[in-house]
Amino acid sequence: MIIGIETTCDETAISLLEPPLNVLHQQLYSQNEVHKEKNGVIPEIAARLHLTHLLPIFHQSLQAVKLSVVDIDAIAVARGPGLIGSLLVGMSFAKTLALTLEKPLVCVNHVEAHIYAALMSHGKNKIEESIGVVLSGGHTFFCLIHSIGEYTYLGETLDDAIGEAFDKVAIMLGLSYPGGSLIEQLALEGDEKRFSFKGGQINPYNVSFSGLKTAVLYKIRDLESNSPLSSQDRADIAASFQRSACNVICGTLHKICSNYNLKSIVFGGGVTANTYLKHLLVKEFGNRFQIYFPHAELATDNAVMIAGLGALQLEREGPSSIDSRADPILRLIS
Repeated sequence: MIIGIETTCDETAISLLEPPLNVLHQQLYSQNEVHKEKNGVIPEIAARLHLTHLLPIFHQSLQAVKLSVVDIDAIAVARGPGLIGSLLVGMSFAKTLALTLEKPLVCVNHVEAHIYAALMSHGKNKIEESIGVVLSGGHTFFCLIHSIGEYTYLGETLDDAIGEAFDKVAIMLGLSYPGGSLIEQLALEGDEKRFSFKGGQINPYNVSFSGLKTAVLYKIRDLESNSPLSSQDRADIAASFQRSACNVICGTLHKICSNYNLKSIVFGGGVTANTYLKHLLVKEFGNRFQIYFPHAELATDNAVMIAGLGALQLEREGPSSIDSRADPILRLIS
């Protein structure tokens, strides 16, 4: 039995898994309600909440499946990338378990785990040559997947991640944090062609969302200079922004697909839960590629993907060093 520990940002999560894919239990404490007051994650508060909730969630998880700590065979933990304070809490907890129980420690890359989550969702623990795409609040990343553990870097965001852009535009429109699902809901009532916002596609495969976010801000200010935003204005801005942001991803993928003769695309990260984006991706690529999306519960930060990837990594590479350190800027490909 592998225990997975996820504390990279503001989700405190524990999972128990029998390799390769049998999830015995998963439990998560979300800090959204706490950080909503400040319209974003406060790193110090996030770390302290992990410290408060991690041990109780651990005990509750074991009790839920009527097991004890001695039944744990290995401990998998995300060591980065993420918020350093949050990572330190998870890493310290995982190391303590490993040392106390004399069990192997496996430190995994959070971004790689998002890719693996999509495969787990489809009952797979391996993949042939594919394109990998991670879209979340902290990451917008493109790579070639040769196999799990072997990747070639293609590109990433040069500023805001796509999920971060959604959150910031939501605040501009008077919505709350986190804003991704709220933007999507508001956009259903809007005209996506009313405003011609442009996102950044930068050669070869890098992207940018800061200019798009700024364009939305200026448009809001322009409209408000004449009169307060109407409900229709807000819906049209949300729809136009969403369309532009999603087109950045599709445009980048079209460039990648024109240069690489592959058969599948693997998506990970919370933004893949966006229905508009999923429909657009299936429309643009579904007739040529096998597309893997994570299930909703495995799209956002979770411990199942940490345990799953940790089990595979332990089988292939053995345990990590107990001296492994949390790394807030850990790269998938060095």
